[in-house]
Amino acid sequence: MKMKAILSMMVAIGLILGIQANSYAIRLGFDDFAGTQFYVNDQSAQDSNPTVGAITFIGSIGVWDINVTTGLSKPVIGSAGAPYMDLNSVNVTTESAGHLVFGVSDIGFTGDGGFSLNVGGTTGGTVSFVLWGSDADTYFTADQCIACLGPFSGPAFSGTTGGTFDATGTFSLTLLGEITHTEAGVTSFDAEAKVPEPATLLLLGSGLIILAGYGRKKFFKK
Repeated sequence: MKMKAILSMMVAIGLILGIQANSYAIRLGFDDFAGTQFYVNDQSAQDSNPTVGAITFIGSIGVWDINVTTGLSKPVIGSAGAPYMDLNSVNVTTESAGHLVFGVSDIGFTGDGGFSLNVGGTTGGTVSFVLWGSDADTYFTADQCIACLGPFSGPAFSGTTGGTFDATGTFSLTLLGEITHTEAGVTSFDAEAKVPEPATLLLLGSGLIILAGYGRKKFFKK
């Protein structure tokens, strides 16, 4: 449960810095295991994306000479009642090995239930992913592991899984990626976690009913 310990440390740092904010501001968090730990708040000076609900960090993190990471959440994608988060990133170490854990976190969700976690990309090392939920409704809190994928090794990888989260009230979600390079290399990926929109479920249900009726018609004609 190494990643849970990392999250607990990140939460402690966040509380010290006093960065708990409103329920519609997403946040990125980074830890390179070599003394560099920081957060990037939506609409802050380090956020290169001016859109509320979309946050982009561009910079270097220790031996990671290039890191370009974007996190998306409500109101850009999904909503409080239909959570949908996306994390995509490009990470480069040009001279040495490196270890990096980072992710996107958001609070104020109300729609729980079944989640899907879908990832894909390329890596010059290994990479893994985990989706956490928390009834505490605070950023980067690891109360319950909803779904996890990996570790994957390169050059290309993809994976899909699912999990459930039954909240007692409003809750937070944290989507993390963890990368290890044993030498210079590049890792890039896209990861998304979501629950289906109610309209999507209704449409799917209607389609299944229509198909069932069509199949029944054909059966009785034989």
